Amino acid sequence: MLYVIRRINALQSKVLSLDVPSGLQADTGVMLGGCVRADTTVSFIGAKTGLVTGRAKAVVGELFIAELGVGEAFADLERPVASIFDKPQALEVLPKRGECFHKGESGRATLVGGAAGFSGAIILASQACARSGAGLVSVISSEQTRHLYSVVSQR
Repeated sequence: MLYVIRRINALQSKVLSLDVPSGLQADTGVMLGGCVRADTTVSFIGAKTGLVTGRAKAVVGELFIAELGVGEAFADLERPVASIFDKPQALEVLPKRGECFHKGESGRATLVGGAAGFSGAIILASQACARSGAGLVSVISSEQTRHLYSVVSQR
């Protein structure tokens, strides 16, 4: 199977994956050895968690969900463990900013983390807060992460 996946990935053609790209674990997003890199994936009935978690974004491409008219029939069998919150939904929920606004008017976030030698997660979290619209991001952390102010301000 790995041979076939490598051949598909070497093609100069558009790749459409049906349900889940071959080699991608549908529940976790873990790539099982080699994985088909799709330009588009059409998943059936509902979104599988593994299509939007882990490193799946690198191989799923544009994701479409084909409900197939059975969504209600399965509603009582299994409850979703997550939901997809996409850009259109975010634009509906997040407040609109005026052209002239102050960082203090755009929300504040205080993050605690980054033990000595483990500053990666707090750096990523602080960048995510800044990029998602927090006007002021504060970090409470170890001495080793005091350089964070420059990381966040470079958004």
